[in-house]
Amino acid sequence: MSTRQPCSSRLGDRWFFRARESGWAPIVRTSAGGCRDVRRKQPAFPSSLGESLAPLSPPLHPSYAPPSASPTTAGP
Repeated sequence: MSTRQPCSSRLGDRWFFRARESGWAPIVRTSAGGCRDVRRKQPAFPSSLGESLAPLSPPLHPSYAPPSASPTTAGP
């Protein structure tokens, strides 16, 4: 499971949600196979729903360098 901040999701993240009266609530995101990570947070999650999930491919986890500062130019 990733320890990144919530706003840093990647292409290779698999999200698990729970239905609430007001909509969907996230449980956990992971790239691991199966449903072990979601069952740690939500033990009642049916293992049959995740047992066939393969781990997500590492190429789906690109690493981007932080944007460099733009050179400043003097205005007219």
